[in-house]
Amino acid sequence: MEFLVELYVSPPEVDTVRRLAQSARDAAEEQTGRGVPVRHLRSIFVPEEETCFMFYDAPSRDAVRDAARLADLPFVCIAAAVAASSENTDPEGHTDDGQR
Repeated sequence: MEFLVELYVSPPEVDTVRRLAQSARDAAEEQTGRGVPVRHLRSIFVPEEETCFMFYDAPSRDAVRDAARLADLPFVCIAAAVAASSENTDPEGHTDDGQR
């Protein structure tokens, strides 16, 4: 399952976000090493809003929360997320013609 972690970065500096993202990746690897499979997928930073979104693949919200705390991320929200591509696909990955 995918989850989104939202955090605010002030002052909005790219280097700070890079450090946080590396910490998130390291913590996810540590969680996985402990037997809880967590992957940090990507981070998106919106400097104008001082907001960073980190996406994870994990079995539960609790697993992501544990990884975020381990990474010392100043998160404000963790929520389940559904990815949608720019293609004509539904959330299950099917195209308009029913193919995957």
